[in-house]
Amino acid sequence: MTATPSTAVKAMADNGQKIMQLKFDWLIVLENLRRGIMVTDVTLQGPAGPRIIYVNAAWLKMTGYGRDEIAGKTPRILQGKRTDRRVVGSLREKLLNRQLFHGQTWNYRKSGEPFLMNWYCYAIYG
Repeated sequence: MTATPSTAVKAMADNGQKIMQLKFDWLIVLENLRRGIMVTDVTLQGPAGPRIIYVNAAWLKMTGYGRDEIAGKTPRILQGKRTDRRVVGSLREKLLNRQLFHGQTWNYRKSGEPFLMNWYCYAIYG
């Protein structure tokens, strides 16, 4: 299902001055990207790891999971025997040091089928 914003850009005239007010619904933008997007909380340490708080439609299609199945789960549900632990460790270290991470390793769809995951990850701090 493709969502459309009710108003993306609204032009307003105020006493002869033109004011452009940019108003995006970022959820609509993320949902319509063709690349899989996952947002997690900041828990990087401990056995539980980070928790998934959002995935877009492309991510669901890529992995075969439904939103109800992954809400609150850890991204580790995608890992398996061919997942390179060094790559996952590098991801963790880069995020802890507020650095951009780019890497790839094997992950697994819900069906168990392996796929090569190419990650670009970075921490967003408020």
